[in-house]
Amino acid sequence: MPDFEGVNPSFYDAIENNRDARFFVFYGGSGSGKSVFVMQYLSKEAIERDINILILRKWGEVVRESVIVPYRTMIQSWGCPWDDMFHKTERSLTLKNSRIVFGGLDNVEKYKGTNWDYIWIEEATDITADDFNQLNLRLGRNSENAKVILTFNPIDANHWIVQRFIKAKQPKTVVHHSTYLDNYDHLSKSFIDELENLINVDENFYRVYTLGEPGVLQNLIYNNWTVAPLPDQSRFNWACAGLDFGYNNPTSLVMVGETADAYILDERLYRSHMTNADLVEWLRSNHDPMIPIYADSAEPQRIEEIRRAGFSIQPADKSVKNGIDFVQAQRLLITPSSNNLITEIRGYKWREKDGVVFDEPVKIHDHAMDASRYALKTHFGRGKLEAIPDNWIGFAGMGDEIW
Repeated sequence: MPDFEGVNPSFYDAIENNRDARFFVFYGGSGSGKSVFVMQYLSKEAIERDINILILRKWGEVVRESVIVPYRTMIQSWGCPWDDMFHKTERSLTLKNSRIVFGGLDNVEKYKGTNWDYIWIEEATDITADDFNQLNLRLGRNSENAKVILTFNPIDANHWIVQRFIKAKQPKTVVHHSTYLDNYDHLSKSFIDELENLINVDENFYRVYTLGEPGVLQNLIYNNWTVAPLPDQSRFNWACAGLDFGYNNPTSLVMVGETADAYILDERLYRSHMTNADLVEWLRSNHDPMIPIYADSAEPQRIEEIRRAGFSIQPADKSVKNGIDFVQAQRLLITPSSNNLITEIRGYKWREKDGVVFDEPVKIHDHAMDASRYALKTHFGRGKLEAIPDNWIGFAGMGDEIW
């Protein structure tokens, strides 16, 4: 089992010194370690006491990638046999004599019969005030002593959580603010440099992601989208996919489906440290080779390697402004499981500096945004490459013709 002396003391004291509180609000910037701490703390409690823990996201479909996978990584790093402890059907983890259940607020009725000691809502800004009130109402009778933990980046100063818990004082509530400086020793230099450079990129993003302070959602690029489950398969077809390459930044692949009056976006891949060999292996297991992929044209060698592996892949139209104009004119339905895509589109905005709004998006947290635009503009907007990169090697056997 782990040595809990490594748990961040500023977070730890916030809970340990306020045992009579019901609500714990951990908000702040990127990389502050708040979510990792909560995982560590809840596990510590589960090992030392016999308790029931409920970990929730807004949508149950995103729980696996955003919560269960990081939890598994942590448990396995302790040398614990995850496969022997995790119950796939119940989506629950047995830790000594304690039970940790992972789920979504879209199925909260399922969790009413248990006396919960802790309820953790990750990415709490995804939920509405009504979601939260219903959670308290439905679980309150069985969980009167439960401690509710909220973790989030405060992207919108007008969000109900900010107004209710940060700007106003609530009884039995502990509010804790953190930034990357609270977790400095566990972050890479490149990540720290990126956060600190946001001051030169966009004032609002610097305030939210670097300083961890409530931002102001303005100059957003897209307001033509909604989260909706996939319709019946007979009512649409998967038309194409967009692919944004990355390594330190995530590689993102977004599927696009077409209905009579909307386009469906479904995030299929969002993962860092993928080589091209990793990507080809993933595609072989997860992507129909007949469905065309439109990828970042600045990576011709990677595109060619994937094409030679048997996939229908082409360079995408990378014209940013024209692509955004096209996407803005469409109706978009985003699947609930598209966790990173939803997060990105909520904060996707025009760059702002010293009160001047520039005609270009902020280049951070935009990998699924780029992948989506590549697919939509190139496939449906009949996009053309603005310019063929000088290092473009062409498709084997096709000479200079790449369309």
